[in-house]
This record gives sequence, C-alpha cells and structure tokens, in this order.
Amino acid sequence: MLTPKGISAVCHLLDVGSGLKLFPFDWDSQEKCVKRAGRRHRFYFKIHKFINLFMNVLAAGRLMQAMSRGYFPLVLRILNTVWLMAYTLTTLCLVQFETKEGEILQFVNCLLSYVRRTSIRKINSDKLPSIPEKSDRNFDEMTESYEQKKLSYYIFFGMLMLAGNPFVHILLVDESPCAPHFVSSFFLPCEGFKNYYIPLLHKVPFMAAEYYLTTVIFFSCPLCGIRCAFEAITPLAVAGDVNDQNKEVVAKWKQGVVARRASNRAKKEAIAYQKSFHAVRCTAGSLYTFENSIVLCCLNNCMQLTLNLFLTFK
Repeated sequence: MLTPKGISAVCHLLDVGSGLKLFPFDWDSQEKCVKRAGRRHRFYFKIHKFINLFMNVLAAGRLMQAMSRGYFPLVLRILNTVWLMAYTLTTLCLVQFETKEGEILQFVNCLLSYVRRTSIRKINSDKLPSIPEKSDRNFDEMTESYEQKKLSYYIFFGMLMLAGNPFVHILLVDESPCAPHFVSSFFLPCEGFKNYYIPLLHKVPFMAAEYYLTTVIFFSCPLCGIRCAFEAITPLAVAGDVNDQNKEVVAKWKQGVVARRASNRAKKEAIAYQKSFHAVRCTAGSLYTFENSIVLCCLNNCMQLTLNLFLTFK
C-alpha cells in the first residue's frame, strides 16, 4: 500500500502529534502503534481543547459584534466566518475523542498494521529470486509499485502543507492585525477597521499564537476524517477479514487425507465431502458500524446480526 519511506513519514507524523499533545494518544516507537495516553498527556490535551473552545466563542462573539456595526469590510467578514467555521469544526473533532476514543484508537492501529503488512509482503516478494513471468503480471506489479510511490508522494506533500500552512496564515496577522477574530485586536491600538502602522515586533507574539491555533486546527481535522472513515470502512474491513478466514477454512478442510487402504465407498465419500466445501461461506453484517441507530432496529436485525458471525451454508 505504501513504500517504507511513506510508512516512516506517517509514523513520524503521529509521533509529532503525540509529542505536542494534540490528540489523547501516546505513540509507541517500539511497537509502532498508538496507545491510550496517561493523565499528564490528557491534561495538556484538555488545555488545547479549552483554548480552542475559548477561541470558538471569541470568534462567534466578535463576529456578532462586528455585524452589529454599520461598516464591516467584506474581506474581514469572510475571514471571520471562515475562522469561526474552522474553530467550530476543530471543537467538534476534539470533543469526539471523548465519545469515540476507543474506536479511533482501534482503527488507527488496524490501519497501521495493514499498511505495514502490505508493505512487508511487497518487500519479501521483491527479495525472491527472479522467475520468468507473464507480461501481464509484470505490468500489474509495475502498476502497483507506481501506485505505492504515488501515494507516498501524496503523504509527503500533505505533511509539507501541514507544516507550511500555518506560516501562510500568520501573514494575515501581519497584514490585518485589527481583524476582529484575531487576539491582537484586543491588545493592539486598533480603532475600527482601518490599517494603522504597528511595529512588527509588537505583532510577533500574536503571530506565534496564531501559528499555534492553526496547528491545532490542521492536526485535528485529519483526525476527524479518520473517525468518519472508521465508521465507513469498518464494515468493509470486517467483511474482508471474514472473507479471508472463509478461504483459510475452505483450504484447510480440503486438505483432508484418505488412507490408501480405505474402501472405494470411503474414498468416494471423501471426494464428495471435499467437493462440497465450495459452498461454504462466511458473511458479515453491520454489527460493527458503531452507530446509535442500530439500537432502534436491533429487534429486527437480531437474528441476522447473530447468524452473520457463523458459517452459513448456501
């Protein structure tokens, strides 16, 4: 799925987010997985959440205050609205960790395990001695290798944008420090929305504060996407695991050995028994969707959700 460099980049990104206490997970560098954070880690994470909630309320209040005035420039109105939406989305993302923390943790570890497993398979296949193969198979392998490198490039590009976007946003503080959604508008000598000359050194602390706030926003929004992807992909992942287990069960049952001295009837029964395994199927339903709505229809789907966990003969 990813090249080893791409996997290393993802692991470093999770390590940085854990070190900055931007999500309530500890990164285990030995096992290459995320674990539940301790009390001190959660304390710093709650500080991030409180600051973002405060800025959310501040942006909403300043927007209503500015709208009540007679003159409010269109550019500042758009910026204030965008910042308010960003703070609101980030607040929702940070609150989701309290309700979906276990599910997010499980999905991230499963995703990391799958990425490493697919990469290890690719590396092992590359180390095997070269065997003459068909042209279509070589073309498929070349396409797969190209897609892995392409996806890894996307990962690196996303990390570059994640680190560079806050620098772009702090330029807005330098350009319009009196915008109502910036903290600098409270402390700098601002009268209305006119541009006054303010020394750069006076704006540096507020530019640093804006860099911190945008970093929290950019780290939290992808985690919200992980949570949404968890609810969407989990049923597919369960179905894929059940399908793999089904193939292993069928392959194991077909390996039954019949003694040479057995009667013809026993051999025929064994052959018929082995041929019947192609009808064995395992199916997975919506048991792992983690939705509250499933409680409302649990009576109707109780039989289906229960039988879907067992072998079904079709």
